[in-house]
Amino acid sequence: MPRKHRDGQHKPLGSPQHPNFDDRLHQTTQRMQATLQLGLRPPPSLQQEGQRRWFNSDAGLQLQAVRAISAFVEALSKFSGNWSSLQAPLEEAVAALQGLLGAENEQVFTNAADVSSRLVALLGSLLNGFGGERLVIPLVSLLSRPKLSTILSAVTALKGIIEMSTLRDKRTSLINSSNSMWKLLEVSDALGNIANVIESAPHEAEIGGPIYTALIDLLAVIMERWPKTRYSVGSRPKLREILFRCCSSVDDTAAHAALRSSTRIALCAGVIGLIRKDPRDAWLAIKNCLNSSKKCSIRVAALHLFALLGGFSAFSLLIDEQNLEFVSSCCVRALEDTWICYRRKQSTDMELLAIEAADAISVLLLQTGKHHIQFVRAGVLKVIFQILLCPCVSKEGNTSLESELDTMHDHDSQAINELPLFAKKQNPQFRIFLWETFGWLGAHCKGEAQELIKKDIEFAHAFNKLASFACNYVVRTVIRRGQRLTSPKDMHSRSLYREDQLDKSISIHISDQEAAQMCKTTLILLSSTSEYCSTTTKVLLDNQLQQYAEEPFTFLLDALGLGYKETSKVKSEKVLTLRRLWTLSSLSYLQESKRKLLDTNGANVVFIIIREHHKANVRTTFGNSSLPISGVHGRIMESKSCKSCCSHVIQKWEGDDDVLFAALSAFARLFQGSVWAKELTGIVQQGSVYQLVKNQHGEGEVISLLWKLAGDKDAAAGVRWWASSGLACLGLYGFPSKLGENSKKMLTDSVLSDLTFVFANGNSLQCHAIMLLARCPSLLPLLLQPDSSKQKLSRSDEYDDLILQQACMEYNDNAVDPRTQYSIDKAVKRGDPVKVQASARLSYEATKYILEFIYAGVVQLNAKNLTEVKLLAKRCRLKTLSGLLNGETPTWGAAIPQFSLASLLGDLGYQLVDIVLQADTCISEQGAEKCKLCKLTSDHVHAHRLVLSSQCEFFEALFRSGMRDSAEQAIQVHRRKEVVVKVVYYLYCGKLLSLSEVDGDCAWSHLGTQKQLTYLQQLVELAELAEEWLLEDLQQRCFERIMHYVRLNLYLCPEVMSHAATSGQGFIVDELAEIIAPMYTQMQNSGAFDTLEEELKEIVRTAHVRMSLAAF
Repeated sequence: MPRKHRDGQHKPLGSPQHPNFDDRLHQTTQRMQATLQLGLRPPPSLQQEGQRRWFNSDAGLQLQAVRAISAFVEALSKFSGNWSSLQAPLEEAVAALQGLLGAENEQVFTNAADVSSRLVALLGSLLNGFGGERLVIPLVSLLSRPKLSTILSAVTALKGIIEMSTLRDKRTSLINSSNSMWKLLEVSDALGNIANVIESAPHEAEIGGPIYTALIDLLAVIMERWPKTRYSVGSRPKLREILFRCCSSVDDTAAHAALRSSTRIALCAGVIGLIRKDPRDAWLAIKNCLNSSKKCSIRVAALHLFALLGGFSAFSLLIDEQNLEFVSSCCVRALEDTWICYRRKQSTDMELLAIEAADAISVLLLQTGKHHIQFVRAGVLKVIFQILLCPCVSKEGNTSLESELDTMHDHDSQAINELPLFAKKQNPQFRIFLWETFGWLGAHCKGEAQELIKKDIEFAHAFNKLASFACNYVVRTVIRRGQRLTSPKDMHSRSLYREDQLDKSISIHISDQEAAQMCKTTLILLSSTSEYCSTTTKVLLDNQLQQYAEEPFTFLLDALGLGYKETSKVKSEKVLTLRRLWTLSSLSYLQESKRKLLDTNGANVVFIIIREHHKANVRTTFGNSSLPISGVHGRIMESKSCKSCCSHVIQKWEGDDDVLFAALSAFARLFQGSVWAKELTGIVQQGSVYQLVKNQHGEGEVISLLWKLAGDKDAAAGVRWWASSGLACLGLYGFPSKLGENSKKMLTDSVLSDLTFVFANGNSLQCHAIMLLARCPSLLPLLLQPDSSKQKLSRSDEYDDLILQQACMEYNDNAVDPRTQYSIDKAVKRGDPVKVQASARLSYEATKYILEFIYAGVVQLNAKNLTEVKLLAKRCRLKTLSGLLNGETPTWGAAIPQFSLASLLGDLGYQLVDIVLQADTCISEQGAEKCKLCKLTSDHVHAHRLVLSSQCEFFEALFRSGMRDSAEQAIQVHRRKEVVVKVVYYLYCGKLLSLSEVDGDCAWSHLGTQKQLTYLQQLVELAELAEEWLLEDLQQRCFERIMHYVRLNLYLCPEVMSHAATSGQGFIVDELAEIIAPMYTQMQNSGAFDTLEEELKEIVRTAHVRMSLAAF
């Protein structure tokens, strides 16, 4: 509101008597308003003052208006009063600029763009209050102009408007985006215009220039605020190439802008899938940016991009050894530079660089592979020790690591007392990253890396000290406050003191999150695949535990179980709960500690936690702890929370619920060999496993819960591995699945069997060549293996396979001549089983169990057959089964072995196909290509009767009916080929075929309306076919996917409804009506229902009325 004059009357805006105006601003404002009156007019349909537009096309008047606005902006730069008093002139200036930016005269729109950028820079976020968003569309249109200075001014103005239209949450550092702003950018195709300008750069040298730098930076601003734009940018190959090339620019501003944009597209899993096809440009960009001569901010951005790229499964395997060696040395050097600043007690600006380096190292070391040796050689273990444990020393001289270790060894108590002050200076998140890095290094430290740590005295000392300190916090979690040491002779012990004194000197400054991470690191080291790391950690932990009283675990279990009994509940997000669970799991690796925990019902306490967490579907993530998101690590936490476009595609190995994972790891270790496990094993052996699984109460509760977790496809890999380890304690080995449960029925089906093993005791086992081919080729006689399967064996593998065949199997010459593949194929087609005489050393029982695992993916074993099955599983190269039989601890980061018959859909299984599914549509005769297998020119899919009958009750009944269709070599399916392909893929793999490489919303939103509609219509037809073939699970999955995708674009609903009604899918029609009911009025007015049948309109109208009545 304008201020009142002394006489109490309002003075008009722009009046020289107004207290917020000087004479020059007043004159400039009046001249501008007088000039703009000649061109500003309200539109015919909008008579409001604020909606006026510029309509004058005279070039001279347009230039005069631009000069007047420019003078007004210049005067505004010296104005210090209340901006609201300039409401009218500012709105007029913005309205005029909206029209002048679209003028045909080059000088007019160039000057208007320059004035717009100056006005945006002057007013900032206040410009939105004066209609600043009206400039977006005309500014975007200028990006297609040939003059680069015009583009630069437009980009500068656009960036300012976008940045000022979005606000950053001060508490979470996340950006709240404006929907209205995005609609303007979407309508004007801002992303397409920006990308086209960058891709059409005439010379490579210009890519690093100020104009293209501004364009690339604008891309980053847009992608930062609207995640769904990342895929559309990153899916353009030429644009990706330019971005990565610009990262290596000698101009730091250009390099930083390119790295910023590259980092944003790397937050999209769909883009990562595209980069993985050819990662050379990405790695070259990172390598050039990590050079020590680059600015710290450039190195930080490069490390951030490196961590994102390396965070995807097996991505580190795509980088060559030379580049990985360089990158690993750069990461370690960043940590070393930070350590130097710490030890000299200097404030450092490189802490963010060190945090990014620690995050990148941690991400890569989590994955298995040969790259760990590169980080060990670079000295990462030494640097981690220096930063985490070495207290501050004098600035003078550079003492060696060995002397620092000796100082800690001789004056351990003094060093530990100095540590809290040292740790207090470091960022808590940084220290957590370093402990996590140390854990992953030990988890996968095998072969050459393990030998290097053992032989190098500095590395060995650093590992021992870090492991010892981590074990110390495990012990601190166990003991009760006030408990005293009983054996001060150990090399790691201090003098006699109280635990509460330790807490005062250390725990206050070492955060609870770091203490929990140290306990988790101890568990990772104990479960390491490296014998040196696991054994050393066990010895250190055992030595420290022996200092305390005989029964130190009662307090731990009482505190852990508190709240999970009866009605009271402890808040599971407390870091202390996680710390205790990691500790409990670590103690289970020590035999004596495990015995004491079992004596105090430790397994029962942990199972109660698992049950309650699973029942309540609680999600407690360690990363979401109470650490404030501010300061130096706020940017990292912000970037990790920006993966919303593909968050459901990416999942941690431990999952979202750290408490559930920690409890499962502790339970599986404690359960193994316990009396409780032996009792339940006896019950399992006496009854049917599938019946016990259905019993969710009493004795079947443990089995049911573990079975469900191990077979849950949506659960994290780590959760499934530990649940499977728990099942192994009951004599159940493997991962349950619906596909495996159906496939197991084939084992007893003698109708379609084509292979018979005959044993020395006269028993025989019938099986199917295609199952052995898909699941265990080593058990299939070599003469039955297709050539494509044989070629996959290396020389050593082929030699081992021949030994297996010679040791276990002898061919029966009376059955089928094995000298030619043709004769065997002929026998198979004739229906005569191929008989294979097994060696006398091959057990009938062991082979039966192996076949059960091959068919079902899980097998129930008796203890008396365990040894024979172990030997045969090893010979058959069934690594998953061998590991579970030997009680091996799950490897951190290991993927779940998927039960799938997908290999039979390729060249491997085509030689054994025996049925053809013919689709409705046919390829035109002109230019039609014949199928390589059957010479058909119509659309069709090859399959196997055995798989179809085991996975689908419809085909099982058809093939057993004895009717004419049961013997036909081809079955007509009245659907499109795309639908037939999807249903066959589901029967072989147990999952719905993805829409693209990444089944994420980012890829879907940029697919195009027509392609989206086509895919949804295919899903409707697939649901119809699933209903016809009695595939209820597939029908439900189609329904869920349709509902998910239509919610992203409600205007697809009418077309999908019509198609669903035609296909007889009434439940889809009803659900779509409920979804669009809230938008009924808007869609009705927009004409979205014009093509909809009256009956369907009535269904939607009824749903809308029902929703409206429910609101009252």
